[in-house]
Amino acid sequence: MLVYLSKRIAIPNQVKLNCITWNRDQGWIATGGDAGLLKVLKLETPTGPDAKIMGIAAPSNLSMNQTLEGHNGRVICATWNPVFKKLTTSDENGLIIVWVLIKGVWYEEMINNRNKSVVKDMKWTVDGRKICIIYEDGAVIVGSVDGNRLWGKDLGMSLRFVEWSPDGKFILFVTADAEVWVYDNSGNKLRQMSLAAVESSVSEELVVVGIQWFALPAGKQSSTSSSDSCPSLFVAFDNGMILLSRGEVDKHQIVFDSELKLTCCRWDCSGTVLAVTGTIRGRNSHDGKSSNFIKFFDAYGKFLRGIRVPGDNIASFSWEGSGLRIALAVDSSIFFANIRPNYHWAYLGNTVVYAHTRYDRKESTVIFWDLVTLEANSKVISNLKFVCAAGDLCAVVWVEVSPDSANRDDQQDGSVDNKETYRVQLRNAIGAVIDSKTIPFSPKHVSICASIFIATNDRTVFTWLLPSNKDFDLTNERVQSKVRLFDIESVGLASAQSPETFKVNVDAITDRITCSAVSDKYLVIARKSGAITRFVLPHISPENTYSTKIEPFRIDLNCNSTRLSVIDISGVFSILDLEARVINDEDKAALGPHYGMKLSIERRDVWDMKWAEDNDEMIVIVEKTKMVVIRGESPEDPIISSGYLARFKDLEIKAVSLDDLLSHPDQPTKDSVVSFDSRLLRDAREMIISEGLVSTYHFINANPHSRLWTLLAHSALESLELDMAEKAFVRTGDYHGIQLVKQLRTMTDKMKSRAEVCVYLGRFDEAEGIYREIDRKDLAIQMRKKIGDFSRVVQLLQTGGGNDSLVKDAYDKIGEYYADRFKWKKSAQYFQQSRNLDKLADAYYRMESFDELSQLRLIVPDGTALLITLANRFESVGMHEEAVDCYIRSGNPKAAVDCCVTLNQWETALSLAEQHDFPQVEGLLNKFASELINKGKKLEAVELFRRA
Repeated sequence: MLVYLSKRIAIPNQVKLNCITWNRDQGWIATGGDAGLLKVLKLETPTGPDAKIMGIAAPSNLSMNQTLEGHNGRVICATWNPVFKKLTTSDENGLIIVWVLIKGVWYEEMINNRNKSVVKDMKWTVDGRKICIIYEDGAVIVGSVDGNRLWGKDLGMSLRFVEWSPDGKFILFVTADAEVWVYDNSGNKLRQMSLAAVESSVSEELVVVGIQWFALPAGKQSSTSSSDSCPSLFVAFDNGMILLSRGEVDKHQIVFDSELKLTCCRWDCSGTVLAVTGTIRGRNSHDGKSSNFIKFFDAYGKFLRGIRVPGDNIASFSWEGSGLRIALAVDSSIFFANIRPNYHWAYLGNTVVYAHTRYDRKESTVIFWDLVTLEANSKVISNLKFVCAAGDLCAVVWVEVSPDSANRDDQQDGSVDNKETYRVQLRNAIGAVIDSKTIPFSPKHVSICASIFIATNDRTVFTWLLPSNKDFDLTNERVQSKVRLFDIESVGLASAQSPETFKVNVDAITDRITCSAVSDKYLVIARKSGAITRFVLPHISPENTYSTKIEPFRIDLNCNSTRLSVIDISGVFSILDLEARVINDEDKAALGPHYGMKLSIERRDVWDMKWAEDNDEMIVIVEKTKMVVIRGESPEDPIISSGYLARFKDLEIKAVSLDDLLSHPDQPTKDSVVSFDSRLLRDAREMIISEGLVSTYHFINANPHSRLWTLLAHSALESLELDMAEKAFVRTGDYHGIQLVKQLRTMTDKMKSRAEVCVYLGRFDEAEGIYREIDRKDLAIQMRKKIGDFSRVVQLLQTGGGNDSLVKDAYDKIGEYYADRFKWKKSAQYFQQSRNLDKLADAYYRMESFDELSQLRLIVPDGTALLITLANRFESVGMHEEAVDCYIRSGNPKAAVDCCVTLNQWETALSLAEQHDFPQVEGLLNKFASELINKGKKLEAVELFRRA
């Protein structure tokens, strides 16, 4: 993830702020400060066609800025009730005010003043029906949303914070002595919460600076139990220690050091990211000045990202409901920071793969969304770790946890519990598993190219040479031997070993692996010290080590593996030319022995990058809210965007608005994927319009690219400038385009030529309009059949110009289209219209619509092969009457008798045997009689023999 400051709002008269809170549902921001200052702000929501792809990058002004009057002292506490849309505030004098919104303006609804002590904290329950207010002197008041007092009590201890449990059954009280007491919701003391951080710091006097028990919004309940869920309760101390727990009772608490003097802590909207603010003393500071920082950790205490915040003191901060922005109260200003999360997602071919976890499920749902057909295939995967893709393959890394180890803490040192197995699966564009392997350690970084998959932890590298199409047999020993592992601390010419002989070293190292990149030629491993080692594939032999002075966070190779883009831990982007020869140049020091050079381009606050697939010098990056294309070392004009980069090819950037996509993951819309043109492509388009084809030809000749020549060729075709089109097609090597030009030269009808051009360019509706305008509906029908648009073929035929055979064939093709996608109900509708009884019967059978299948047999002509098929299907589901009818009509009475015997329909079998002179009727009689006697029906058996 990356965090960057995006906006600052100054408070008039330099009034110092003390608290800030962001309503997660309605988006209002309340902030309180000295001298009774209380403001409610709201950022306007972006609108327009580009709002989705701009997202949080869209410019936003204040749509509300109201100053609320009522407090005289410092406003020190503010909390929202998002369910009932109320704001509760208190000041240093103990005055509590409840505010309500009426016709767009905030008014006082209730006022309360105890006049004895200061309100230290107040919290609403998740459902918004109760509020707990605590005072410094130990008084506690619990009230309802309508202002009634439910109960009050004096706890006899100095209080600092209060917190409700997610279900509202317990209340946690934090004292000034760093103790946490658990009470029920009626005010009865239950127990003191055990704090591992306090027990480990007995010699140090601790002060609690924050407590929060994450709860889902009202109406949403998690289906996972506390034992198998991640920590949701934190207690933060001023010395930087943070305790994470799964509840008020947890034997496996996690304690970690944030390395800050803490001031405030908050969970994000999903309870998976913990943000903390505080100060840290400068390394070389002699004047005692400290720097403000905000840091982010996951639910297990793993550090994710940090950023320095200007100012003297961060008094408070609050998350936006989407989890993509944070508002910080710093001195007399409000700073806004944008969050760019590390989503589990990838892009392959024309498929977007993304994962999301619902609040009521522990498993992750991985969706494979085809951008052409707009079909989404969902796969449920437990304990998902990574998703990456290249070429036509997607790699999914997940951990298989046995019941014995499900309740244990996550491993923090890279080692693996014996009961946990890490697996990587190769999946295709529809999510089907092609191959899988076991990773013998807990991976922290993964990368993939079309031919190899890489996974690493702090020191071990796992390489898997991916199988080709002919190697998908998992039992093939040759395929199994393609996995190799090596330790980065013992790299040699023959250090890579097979899984059977390699032993994973779990010892910690200081110079750990921070990221990796791979191509068909090279594997590149970056380490914390800034050392970047390049290995030659497939032998995995080290070729060169480049020394940099940064800690790489993400690296990527260009299309020919000659340049490496780097984003360091601070978000600074740079490019290393791995092949540049540097000899005796004072201004340019070599990164490696005699070669390797850092280019002059450098950008800050970069959170995504993507090399062009067809140009080794072009790369697109996203810095803060701007998308910038860099060609060589020259940046182009930026474009406002918050989309994640999916592909850069043919001078076109494809970006996915994952923020919007994951807000409704089960209903993806195509406008979540947007394409941007690079400046070269934009300039060429504008030049064609303003200066004509000849000038554009010279421009493209000076800046050659296959996409530009294709653009010129298509523009020339539209103008029927065939000589220019032929030149451009020759430059691109487009044989089909050249053949089209030859065909157009033989046509005398310009309208027909324009229609052919429209067909070539994929503008089929325009081509159909031209064909109909020149009264050639037959050509329009032929075109639609050629492209497989049989629905339109039916519409054209129904307006005249065709025959019943063409209509029947079109209905058949539509039915086959839906049958191929297993949409049997829709396919049956079209097979019924085409009177294709064979395929209609197959659709009914797959739908298990046996009533319709029974009716269908009545219209099937006697003696046809379909009757045998229907009879077999009726027999397989026990429908003997229908099966017998089909067997008899197909001329096979023996099969009808055998069917009755198989289904124990002896009376029908006997009747058929007598009717069709079945030679073994006596044997049937004996079998039937034995069946009746076994059932105790002796009189019926006697009657049977009497009739016989």
